[in-house]
This record gives sequence, structure tokens and C-alpha cells, in this order.
Amino acid sequence: FKNKVYVSSRQVVQVFDLNGVFLKNIETGNQCYDIKNDGENLYLGCGSYILKTDEDFKVLEKIGEGLLDTSTSIALDDEGNIYSTSIYDRKIKIFKPN
Repeated sequence: FKNKVYVSSRQVVQVFDLNGVFLKNIETGNQCYDIKNDGENLYLGCGSYILKTDEDFKVLEKIGEGLLDTSTSIALDDEGNIYSTSIYDRKIKIFKPN
């Protein structure tokens, strides 16, 4: 995650280095609204779930699947909690680490 910039564009996450040089595209298979990282993993707000991946975009977990209408924003805290807005049902969901 160091020295990289991640940009979501519909169903694609584009990866750039810090100089703006394009590195790769990653297909998410779903609209990606927000991207956060905790230094070890990426978290992508992908509508009906939060996709947790490693730096190589290997899917580790789909968080909140079936509990979110449209996750458009994500926040992480130091305790491992994940906060997500679920815009259409007008709620903020909190997911605690296992």
C-alpha cells in the first residue's frame, strides 16, 4: 500500500505509483464507491458489501454481505472496527473484528 494510489472508477480500481504512473487495473465485479486501507488490507465499499482484500486484490472476506443496501463510504478505526454508510436505508453500520 505504500507508494501507491488507488482510484475507483465504477467497477474498476486503478493503481498508480506516487508519480502518477499507471500500474494496473483491477476489476471489482461491482460498483466501488470508496477505498480505505489499514496498512495490511484494502477495504472497498462495493454496494451491498465491503470487500476486504490483500494488496494483490486477493479477496479475503465480504463484510456485511446481505446487511448493506448500498455502502458508499467506509471509515476504519484503530480497534479494527469498520464503519459504513448504507445510503438507501439511511443507516451507519458498524462491523467489529472477529
